[in-house]
Amino acid sequence: SLTRAITLGARHDITVRALNYRGNIRQSMGDTLGAIKDYSLVIDKETNSTGELAQALINRASAKWRQNDKDGVFADVEKAIGIAAIDNEQLARALILRAGVYTDREKAAEALTDFMRVVSLRLEDKDATIISAVCAYSLASLSEDPKKVNDIIQHFAKTINSLPEQDGREI
Repeated sequence: SLTRAITLGARHDITVRALNYRGNIRQSMGDTLGAIKDYSLVIDKETNSTGELAQALINRASAKWRQNDKDGVFADVEKAIGIAAIDNEQLARALILRAGVYTDREKAAEALTDFMRVVSLRLEDKDATIISAVCAYSLASLSEDPKKVNDIIQHFAKTINSLPEQDGREI
């Protein structure tokens, strides 16, 4: 079990993965505070790889979002975005969370910048393509320039239409 691997002092990489997984499970079951504790344990370990650290910061930011701790979300995603080796999927998640905070704080220009950056990442898998499309839609809803709105909606439509069918149904 994950808790057993954590308490028995398994290898560092296994413990870190177990803490991240257990945090994800706790968060999905509504135990946001427990999830935040697990992610914080990962963040507090000094020997983490940058990928592990970025993932834990983003996961914790997501849990803090559920707690309506927007300052905490912002602090964690700022740290994650500052990690040089962050991968594009992690960067997209961090930017989306930060754009949400900006939107909540009525800073549309900053939110637009983050959504544009996500769209420009050209993420490749299906879920990432959906994220990109949602960001494009969010951009359109925040923009006041009619031409920009039209361009963004065209990008959104093209992205959605390029998605593969699943189980015989269109997404």
